[in-house]
Amino acid sequence: MNDESIEQLLQLDKDFQDAIVANNAEAIERFVTEDWIIVNADGRIVEKDRFLAVVKSGALTHDTMKLDEPR
Repeated sequence: MNDESIEQLLQLDKDFQDAIVANNAEAIERFVTEDWIIVNADGRIVEKDRFLAVVKSGALTHDTMKLDEPR
């Protein structure tokens, strides 16, 4: 992978992080696939539509999101 590709990927990751912190469900949706899921703290699977719905409703908010060590 060349330096330009790495920079593009890092920018995309930053844009995703910014969408999460802004609690912008529409922006988040642009970064995830139809079959995207997240596993919550107690091990339950949350599908994309449910995750986006709780973000849109304001029931789930994020203050920070940080990539410590890109790989």
